Amino acid sequence: MGTERGFMLPRGLAKEYFQLLAVLLRCLDVVAVVAAGIAAYYYKFGSESSFSIRYLFALVAAALLTTIVFRFFHVYESARAKGFWDHIRRLVQAVSVVLILLAGLAFITKSGEKFSREWFGWWALF
Repeated sequence: MGTERGFMLPRGLAKEYFQLLAVLLRCLDVVAVVAAGIAAYYYKFGSESSFSIRYLFALVAAALLTTIVFRFFHVYESARAKGFWDHIRRLVQAVSVVLILLAGLAFITKSGEKFSREWFGWWALF
């Protein structure tokens, strides 16, 4: 259905699929976090190196933390309600908290020296 303002979904379609879209967005965020970690790994260590299991554990921990922290920071609430920049602020805060928690987890488990700080930095940037 075309309108003057562009393509619009039929009335009620977004509401009908809201739960599915919400789950899909959460899954895409987890995939993005894991993909960024993998990309940072191969950027740092090269494509010839095999992926280390300890880095896989870090990615799994990040995926779990992302699902919890993003929900806590209301990342999945509509940006229309509070505005785009408030949504971006919440997202940056949530990502920062995930990174801090990961660094804290590495400190508590005394496994920090087993991970490349450069990898962690690239992962955070990606």
